[in-house]
Amino acid sequence: MMNGDKRGKKLMTVCICIFLSVVFLVTSFVQKRIMKEEKINQKEQIQTSKEVMVEPELYQEGELITIYFTNTDQIDEKGALPYEELEKLTEKTQAFLISQGIEETEIQVIEGSLRKDGEKTFFSCKVGKSVLDIGFHEGTGEFEFSFRRGGE
Repeated sequence: MMNGDKRGKKLMTVCICIFLSVVFLVTSFVQKRIMKEEKINQKEQIQTSKEVMVEPELYQEGELITIYFTNTDQIDEKGALPYEELEKLTEKTQAFLISQGIEETEIQVIEGSLRKDGEKTFFSCKVGKSVLDIGFHEGTGEFEFSFRRGGE
């Protein structure tokens, strides 16, 4: 009878080992699948974060600011406009463009266009295929806008 007990114990040990091996394999498979899904999700999150949606700002009247200036470093660095006026520049420019029926969103300051004449500061911007001249009078705090079509 001892042989029967030994065989039973060996059979039980083999069954337990097979069962644990199957459990281990299933667990490994599930973990690999979860890791693969997490990696895919991370790639999707990285891709959507690269496609950053810039939310428009609100300005004083509660209207959306839909335009933005590029290449403004020459105006900023040279202190061409007082800080408070720099904040108003975008909304005043947008109001002018809307009044002219122009729907451009990107306004690019033209390199080297900044000039001062007493209390007046002038610079030019590319808006679509046109050039927008912007002037600012320090004494009155008023902006002046005018277009030169086709960059003439």
